[in-house]
Amino acid sequence: MTTNQLTIALAIALLAPLAKAQGDRGFVRFGPQCGARLEGRSTVVAGERQVDLTLAEARPNMPTAFVLGNNPARTQLPESSCVLLTDPLLWIPTMTDALGRAHLRFEVPMSSGVLVGQALQLQANKLVASDGVRLLTDDAHAGPTACPGNCAGSYRIIGCDDREPGPKSGTASKEPWNMVGRVYIDGAPKGSGTLISARYVLTAAHVVYDAKGFRSGPIGFSLAQTAEDCSKRPLGTRYVKRVFVPRNYSASDLGETNKALDFALLELANPLLGGHVMDVEYLSWITIYNRECTAIGYPGDANSLGEFAGSAFYCRGSFTNTQPFKWLDGGQKGLLRSDNDGVGGMSGGPMYVWYGGVRRLVGVFIGGSEAACESGKNWSARIMSSTILHIENAKKFPPNGNVIDFFWRWNTVPLQADVNYYCGN
Repeated sequence: MTTNQLTIALAIALLAPLAKAQGDRGFVRFGPQCGARLEGRSTVVAGERQVDLTLAEARPNMPTAFVLGNNPARTQLPESSCVLLTDPLLWIPTMTDALGRAHLRFEVPMSSGVLVGQALQLQANKLVASDGVRLLTDDAHAGPTACPGNCAGSYRIIGCDDREPGPKSGTASKEPWNMVGRVYIDGAPKGSGTLISARYVLTAAHVVYDAKGFRSGPIGFSLAQTAEDCSKRPLGTRYVKRVFVPRNYSASDLGETNKALDFALLELANPLLGGHVMDVEYLSWITIYNRECTAIGYPGDANSLGEFAGSAFYCRGSFTNTQPFKWLDGGQKGLLRSDNDGVGGMSGGPMYVWYGGVRRLVGVFIGGSEAACESGKNWSARIMSSTILHIENAKKFPPNGNVIDFFWRWNTVPLQADVNYYCGN
């Protein structure tokens, strides 16, 4: 990998007009994670702006470059979901350690502007980018006052809309897009879901169950869908034969203690091969509270955002410090609060964190109430140890086994033939 040989002194000179803030502020992400995670923080120390960039989960012992600039525009890397910082001012070479980590710290004079960072590695002659971080350093344009948010109707946008579109093609071989799909009921899109085994999909209860009971009609699941057009469903559509919803879940109760049960399990009539399974795991609060969390789903407003209707979006966020409903009924259920943005259609998608180098599904994204959104929170039904036990019991429901778990209410769904090819041809 070639690198600019400018000195750190020149880096400071170039970046002098780029940084100003008061106190300690974290960076705002501007690109998807693509092989490594970049964290950033800016702190005022003795009147000087100190910037820390920390790379994690990269390839170990590899030449790496921190890329710095003041242009937050992005360009797509070929054959990749990664985005790349354009017009960089400086490349600073380094090496990752044996754990795939690297750190850069530097100081810049106090001034106004935007500081942007990314990290790059060259793997098998292919450029691999980390996600990017951006620090808005003009207080007049930073923070929740920058955008009014939108909590009306099916929108649950907290401050600025931080959702990012997924790739528009080729998702059948790429994670996490080949783990998430769109749920259809009687041919109409209703929500999102995550493949957790070859024959089971985790989604939200309200996607398949309303005040009248189980929604009627065949239920289809299109994994790795990239647009509404049926030619953009690389793995076709698999149909559901049975649905499991927690017996104590009420479709008419919008309270947080009830929404902790807003998850459902879909049993496919036939295995869905070709996709990747996301790990479902209970992780303790002390493990996840300071980790970045990601929600993925299929919003109904994709077309209005200039993207293909029916395409997937993701949004990174963090769990709020106040979590009074994270542990309910002795750990039998729980609810997570986060600042991930969502729109109707994203319900049922995964809320995951990276742990041990693997995506761990720790919640089912359900959006939350308008009041919760206005207070800066959206909800996810938390995965508890008991949740995993009930899922395993449902997999052994007759005729698959001999376990009948009355935690669930279940329904047999009218079957429709799977669609294995584009547009059913």
